Amino acid sequence: MSARNEAALRAARLQATVRVLRRAGLAAAAFSAMAAIILLLLYVRLRATDPLNNEAMLTLRERFEKEGADPALVEDLRAHDLAARRGFFFARARLARGGIVLAGGVALSLVLFQAAGVLDRRIPRPSFTPAADLTVHVQTAML
Repeated sequence: MSARNEAALRAARLQATVRVLRRAGLAAAAFSAMAAIILLLLYVRLRATDPLNNEAMLTLRERFEKEGADPALVEDLRAHDLAARRGFFFARARLARGGIVLAGGVALSLVLFQAAGVLDRRIPRPSFTPAADLTVHVQTAML
């Protein structure tokens, strides 16, 4: 294989690698955008709901105030309270883990785009002007 063919093959492989990196960067960016939307919706839902003042809890509290300390009612109230708190803190933990996943997706897309940009960068070629090159050599010879 000639040197020219090898150089063309290397250039084609490099361009294919750059395309793969850019597509992977786009996929990571799309994943990050979807994760951000899901996290935003989860955050809005978490802020909009008040787990300790939902309908079932309010009904159980009213019954507790009217009927007194019935052991079955107290157990039912505790079970609802535990479920509401568990759901609230689970959603908060999901937000925290989702934030880490989002940061990882953004970082990955930035790294992939940066790698594609570095590999696609063209090396500047200085322009060759024989008169300027000759002038430099003549001036250095005179020193």
